[in-house]
Amino acid sequence: MPYFKTEICNYYFQQKGKGKTLIFAHGLFVDHTIFEHQFEHLSKNYNCFSFDLPGHSKSNFRESGWTLQEIADDFYKFIIKNKIRKPILIGQSQGGMIFMRLAIKFPDLVGGLILIGTSSKAEYKNRFPFWKEVILTLETQNNSKVNNLLAQIQKNVVSEYFLKNSPSKALQELKMMQNHHPIGLSLSTQAAVLHRTDISDQIHKIKCKTLIVCGVDDHATPIEISEMMNTEIKGAQLEIIQNASHHIPIEKPEALTNSIFKFVIMNNKL
Repeated sequence: MPYFKTEICNYYFQQKGKGKTLIFAHGLFVDHTIFEHQFEHLSKNYNCFSFDLPGHSKSNFRESGWTLQEIADDFYKFIIKNKIRKPILIGQSQGGMIFMRLAIKFPDLVGGLILIGTSSKAEYKNRFPFWKEVILTLETQNNSKVNNLLAQIQKNVVSEYFLKNSPSKALQELKMMQNHHPIGLSLSTQAAVLHRTDISDQIHKIKCKTLIVCGVDDHATPIEISEMMNTEIKGAQLEIIQNASHHIPIEKPEALTNSIFKFVIMNNKL
């Protein structure tokens, strides 16, 4: 299996296709398979990489923890090592937070950004008690408690429309969410939520073309955050997806794949 080794972890990734490079990074509690539809379809025309982030699925983790910026720096190392020219970075939630930090620090490295259900802001302070309870539950490593917790989290990050109309896909996603090491999830939550810094005053440094995608029912990263980022990132586009919440890649796979395809085609014409 392909891995990219750093001080933080051995990153598992999938690679398929040839041409312009697209790199996918997922959010908390899921893994690279959340992009399965996009990966399979887009790899027919492009060189696609899809990663498991630290503490998720097939990627291990550093027990002392990490920061979002450290993961961004690891992606920089991966791009440089593999001599990838101007990749398009596609990040959902935590993945988008990482890729924004990469595009701010290394603006000439990135060929395009697609930010899905993500935020440049720090987490809302009034949510901290909830997240601290999440971390405590994960640290018990009690399978029953952790599985129940993740079932509740899933209800908070996908739309009622998805749960009602795609029960088999919802069950498949829940099993994916429950297939992680709980300590890895705890450390990931600390990095992506409790210790996440506000970079809203820096996103104007992003030079590349940017597509911002948000679900109309996303309560984790409400529409107003995407609207703010759309204003602050020069030349950005905003697309709001109906009947979707925080997990757009799996809730509305065809719509997202089409949006990415159109963005990449337009980006290649510039």
